Amino acid sequence: MVIDIVKFFFVYTLVLFAFACGMNQLLWYYADNERQMCHKLNKEAGTSAYRSDHSVCFTWRRFANLFESSQTLFWASFGLIDLDNFELSGIQSYTRFWGLLMFGSYCVINVVVLLNLLIAMMNHSYQMISEHADVEWKFARCKLWMSYFEDGGTVPPPFNVIPTPKSRKICGNSRTAKKEHLRTIRKKARQASERDMKYQTIMRNLVRRYVTSEQRKADNQGVTEDDVNEIKQEISSFRYELLEVLKNSGFNTTTASGQSQGIGGKKGRQRERRLMKGFNIGLVEGSVPSPPEINIEDVTSRKSPVSRLARLARLTSKKKQAETRQMG
Repeated sequence: MVIDIVKFFFVYTLVLFAFACGMNQLLWYYADNERQMCHKLNKEAGTSAYRSDHSVCFTWRRFANLFESSQTLFWASFGLIDLDNFELSGIQSYTRFWGLLMFGSYCVINVVVLLNLLIAMMNHSYQMISEHADVEWKFARCKLWMSYFEDGGTVPPPFNVIPTPKSRKICGNSRTAKKEHLRTIRKKARQASERDMKYQTIMRNLVRRYVTSEQRKADNQGVTEDDVNEIKQEISSFRYELLEVLKNSGFNTTTASGQSQGIGGKKGRQRERRLMKGFNIGLVEGSVPSPPEINIEDVTSRKSPVSRLARLARLTSKKKQAETRQMG
């Protein structure tokens, strides 16, 4: 609530200072004329007349400077300033109208807006306090209970000056408390190290269990379509790399790459694969002469990997010799 009141006074001071600056800037010239005329009349009438009616020359002080204008507007909030203070000597009707308009605007803002704003702010603060009244009461009650539970003097003054069994016990236990404190430090350090070792062991077991469960899932899952596609891609990439190596070495790879396929080339390769797998191919009678029987073991034994590499080496050496002869 105090913060709300401070905020209100800040806004009120700002509004008061703004209107005081405006009205002082508008009426200070006419207030000075009123002061000069008042002193002139007092000198002509004499000192006795001035003392008998000394409140005649107070009107010019209302708007003489910024401080007087601020005081005038402040007391206007309580209804102590009337409109006769705007009847200054030499003032025009137009200037008087704007002065009265500014004074009326200040009264409206002060009474209607700022006063209601203060009431609303204080009402809001009161609602906040009433909403938290139960919580504040519980907090105060717990604080009171804690004051009874905590270690301290249980005897009210002046009886707390007399030593009690509780005070003697506290003084006697102060020495043993230091030794126990050192023991507890070592015990806490040992417990902390044991806790770290247990934590590391548990984490290691958890990681091991997770890895074994993932491996078990992979073993139980078997071969999937993705694995087959991956193997196909690896085989095709290896085939293209091998063809590229053979092509760079000078071998004819058009048949293997599929560039010179004649009629029945694809079917011929299909028959060859079936033959290597052990299938018996039945051809139409009379269209193609029956091929002789082929012993697959003899073919594979004659064409071993070593013999194939030796043949490739001989062909490569012959080709290099032919190229040197042509260049020579």
